[in-house]
Amino acid sequence: MNIVVEQLDKAFAGRCILHRLDLRVDAGEIVGIIGSNASGKSTLIQLLSGILRPDHGHITIAGVDIVHHPARAKRAITTVYQETLFNQAVRPITALLAHGRFYRPRLSAKDVRNTLLSLGILEQDLQKPLFKLSGGTKKKVEFAKCLLCDTPIY
Repeated sequence: MNIVVEQLDKAFAGRCILHRLDLRVDAGEIVGIIGSNASGKSTLIQLLSGILRPDHGHITIAGVDIVHHPARAKRAITTVYQETLFNQAVRPITALLAHGRFYRPRLSAKDVRNTLLSLGILEQDLQKPLFKLSGGTKKKVEFAKCLLCDTPIY
C-alpha cells in the first residue's frame, strides 16, 4: 500500500497553496509533514483524504486514483485532524459508528465501545456529547477511527 502524489497543484482564491508537489510514501514508512503556518500541510492532508480535489496533478492511494474512484481510494486511508470533523452534538459511539460503517459495514456498537475503553476513555464519557468532552478525550475518539476502520494507511 502506498501514496503517490504527482505534480499536485491547489490554489484558493487565486493564491497558490501547493505547486507541482511530488510525494511518494511506501508501505511501512512513517512521514511527518512540517512547515510554517499556511504552508499547505492541512491542504495536503485534505487532498489525500478526498475532502478537497486537486486543481492539477494526480493522487493515488493504494493504487487507486482518488479523483476518478474516490470511494475506493478513501477506503484505504483514515485521517485524524487537528479539529474533529464529527458532529459535536452526538456521543462518541454514535459518531464512530456513522464514520466506521463506510469502512466496515458490520461494525458494532460493542466493537466501538471496547475500542474507546481500551484507549482509556471513561465509561461516563461515552454517554456525553462530543462537545462536553475534554480535548484529550476528543483526540482519543478521533484516534479510535484509525483502529476501528482497519485501513492500511492512517
